[in-house]
Amino acid sequence: MHQAVISLPLAVGLRTHLCAAGISTVFELRGKTPSFLAGAAGISLEEAQEALQAASQSSLTSEGHVAGSASALDLLAAQQPGFPGHIITFCAALDGILGGGVGRGPGPGVCGVSG
Repeated sequence: MHQAVISLPLAVGLRTHLCAAGISTVFELRGKTPSFLAGAAGISLEEAQEALQAASQSSLTSEGHVAGSASALDLLAAQQPGFPGHIITFCAALDGILGGGVGRGPGPGVCGVSG
């Protein structure tokens, strides 16, 4: 998910011009020159520079995450060398089926009735 232009600290009119020109995310602003942006959005060169400056100072990555952020699991793995690649469930049969436990990172959810 990309950060929306409307989330930038810009004047409402400037954000409106950018959105009307089809520029709705910070990702779409990056790499543009002030003169190109001014012409494409029908704004002044100064407004284009302001928009590009705000986009460059955005702390979100193109995926919508805060730059330099890490999950709790990432931090734990960094603190404990040799941290296991799987999280055990304490059910030997299930851990065996899953190849040592539930894999870390994105994957299918497991749910069911307890007991």
